[in-house]
Amino acid sequence: MSVAASRLILSGLMERHDLKIVMSHTGGALPYQSGRMDKNTKAANLPRPVSEYMKRMYTDTVSPHTAGQKFAIEYYGIDRVMYGTDYPCWDPATCLKLLEDVPLSATDRQKLFYDNARRILGLKDPVAARIAAE
Repeated sequence: MSVAASRLILSGLMERHDLKIVMSHTGGALPYQSGRMDKNTKAANLPRPVSEYMKRMYTDTVSPHTAGQKFAIEYYGIDRVMYGTDYPCWDPATCLKLLEDVPLSATDRQKLFYDNARRILGLKDPVAARIAAE
């Protein structure tokens, strides 16, 4: 996943197109390497640092530790992160327990657990969809 996302950026594809990319697993290794990538990718001849393209992506909270979840929210911004569980490979209760230790306001929790996924994935509210169908 990190290699594929790097190639989307370094090939110039993200510069040429307004792509909506959703990275799983808190963005993989990319957020942790963004400073190094900014420093070492001048040969790509991109008009902006690599990290700017990375921060246009979206991600989830699938990380086996609170620090990774918190870093993803800090790196991408609360509006670009949505709750994820990696079910059935990982117990959703564990993810929820880890997220309890990430300091978030009620507004940011609403975004993380509901609003962001609706907006990013273009989901409709089930009640509104049912009313519209009637």
